[in-house]
Amino acid sequence: MSPPIARIPAERYFSRETMEREWERMWTRVWLLGAHVSALATPGAFITTDVGPESILLVRQQDGRVRAFYNVCQHRGNQLCAAESGQARSFRCSYHHWEWRTDGSLERMFRPESFGDPAPSADLHLAELACEERCGFVWLNMADDPEPIDEYLGAMAPLISAYQPERWSHVNDTTCEIACNWKLSADVSNEGYHVATLHPELLHLLDEQSSTLTLYGPHSRITVPTGIPTLRSARAAPPGEALLGYMKYVGVDIDTFQGTAADARPAMQSAILARAAADGVDLSRLSRDQLVDKHQLYLFPNVQLNFFPRKLEVYRHRPHATDPSITFFDEQTYEWPAPSARPTERPRHLRFRAGEQSMGPVMGADVALLPGLQRGLRSRGFRGLYLGGEEAAIRNMHATLDRYLADSR
Repeated sequence: MSPPIARIPAERYFSRETMEREWERMWTRVWLLGAHVSALATPGAFITTDVGPESILLVRQQDGRVRAFYNVCQHRGNQLCAAESGQARSFRCSYHHWEWRTDGSLERMFRPESFGDPAPSADLHLAELACEERCGFVWLNMADDPEPIDEYLGAMAPLISAYQPERWSHVNDTTCEIACNWKLSADVSNEGYHVATLHPELLHLLDEQSSTLTLYGPHSRITVPTGIPTLRSARAAPPGEALLGYMKYVGVDIDTFQGTAADARPAMQSAILARAAADGVDLSRLSRDQLVDKHQLYLFPNVQLNFFPRKLEVYRHRPHATDPSITFFDEQTYEWPAPSARPTERPRHLRFRAGEQSMGPVMGADVALLPGLQRGLRSRGFRGLYLGGEEAAIRNMHATLDRYLADSR
């Protein structure tokens, strides 16, 4: 007989005490995804990104490195850079016009004579934090002595690098404010158990019952066979409308296609390879299955990289500064271009609250569910999350979180 399944306490999704412990013991110690390298393509390029109560400034240096600084003026604590992104030679505080170079050193003080002679500029460097480039992304860590980034990514690094995400172009950038805890937002994408019930339309496009989950320490991967219906009976019939649309998207000539739904998957693989060859895109690091399947790579605590044919969707679940029942869900879309293609402009960043703007039928259904889940977790009649085998990635996330919360060092 299998041992009873331990419940995950619901309180950790709304407790302010848990939120504060997560901040002190987890968020300020782990490696966090800051940006795609395309956002910092040239010296002087910068972006700002918020994590809980902190604003972080990422800047490409003249020597090619990316450095990360807390986005705060060292004079009186004003937020230094208000812009989300741009190109800069220096950063000037809007309060007293103190100015810092892109390497974090102080360039100019207003009326420096009032601070003594000479003015003490040497100890007024912007506060810096750990920053590394790996796998096409820039990562940051607020710990004083962070774990090496390569140890943190572990086996996930080669899985990500196989797709060469550094060569992909950023085409869509949104942030949705949702009335739920960041973990709930991550949970909904961290299992396929709900696909058949919440997204039955997807069963015509993918084999939900053959999905696999692999754990890599604190991280995980979900692989979903795509281009073949879940129902065995549907595979002997011609492709349905949804599958035909997906085949067309990846380059299959559906006007001349004469096979069954079971033939769609190899046709998609061939079309993707042909398109890549025509565009000069190297897919040699990927298996034929990887060309067409959905591979979701979850990196603890709050990032999911969803690789599809010709598309990467990045999900990032960021905590609110003070409210455990609010999260900021970042959804960014990237597409692989021809190597000779001109760099695309950074897309306009759209911000909205859940329900104010369409997020598509699939993500829209997930997001619409979350506020009700958050309310239900607070019910006196709910005894905690009861997770099964298909939700093992969520259980693994909580086990990893437990280890951080238990470590007071």
